[in-house]
Amino acid sequence: MRPIAFFALGFAPLIAMIMYLYFRKRNDKEFSRLMVYSFLTGATGVVLLVAAELISAKLGLTQLSSLKRIIFYSFITIGGSAELG
Repeated sequence: MRPIAFFALGFAPLIAMIMYLYFRKRNDKEFSRLMVYSFLTGATGVVLLVAAELISAKLGLTQLSSLKRIIFYSFITIGGSAELG
């Protein structure tokens, strides 16, 4: 699947959750600040994961031809980027 499809699939539920929470707690100032902060940190994590996937594809790590390469791609590339993101 193309990386832009991940953004498209995650966009609609995100907008629905933001609208629901906004209408429930629109007068609470602290909640608004926390909502923006959590959105930005989540977006940063997604960008890091997509960047790691694109870099892996450019380096040829996604061509899984041996067990060593599968283990490296699974645990080091994807697992490491998931922990950082």
